[in-house]
Amino acid sequence: METASRRGRIRLDRSRPWAELVLDHPARRNAMTPAMVDDLERAVEALEAQPPPATLWWGEGGRSFCAGSDLRRVRAGLDERGAALAVCVRMRALLSRVEALPTLRAVAIEGAAVGGGAELALVGHRIFMASDAVFGFLHAGLGVSPGWGGGARLVERVGERRAVVILAEAARLGADAAATAGLVDVVCPPGAAVEAARTWLSARCALAPEALAAAVAIGQGSADEAERFAALWGGPAHRRALGESS
Repeated sequence: METASRRGRIRLDRSRPWAELVLDHPARRNAMTPAMVDDLERAVEALEAQPPPATLWWGEGGRSFCAGSDLRRVRAGLDERGAALAVCVRMRALLSRVEALPTLRAVAIEGAAVGGGAELALVGHRIFMASDAVFGFLHAGLGVSPGWGGGARLVERVGERRAVVILAEAARLGADAAATAGLVDVVCPPGAAVEAARTWLSARCALAPEALAAAVAIGQGSADEAERFAALWGGPAHRRALGESS
């Protein structure tokens, strides 16, 4: 029977004003396993049922945010193309559901975010990265391409020409290079990425939740910007900000 340390898990922590999703498989550099994909689906369902104002994604152990798929399982399944496709389809769908939530998303990278881990990191609106961490779309070096939707997110984040070069070079980028490329937003001292992200989220979650949700909706391409503005006008948060009673 497979032990919990071999299966890994994703923990959903709702003890703060925002929710935290923690990749917890440090023995394998937080590489994703089928059990972790199941955990992610349950976490997404919980977030959909009760959306928080924000989420923070980080990896347990400090050595890695996520190393993508567990290579032991990849090697064992090289002849199972249909199963590999099914996992990709499922992960793409789950991450699309994450992006559809009315929720601000932060990601904190300590150690490595490589392969599928780099794809996962790009769900963040704001990405914090330790100065000694690495970020890498290593897929081409392994003879494959992104499969969890990360290729499209990379193009959206850095533009087509730069995305093609990043994918073709399959290089491990240090924090400064990743920031220069537009992959990450904030470079932090080693070991400080999670707390830096929490500090940022604490200030964001002090804002009116309806205004924060509106900001996310605008980023999602919402066509009802004027209607949202009108709905918030004169509301409790608007009045408090102007020093008026409701």
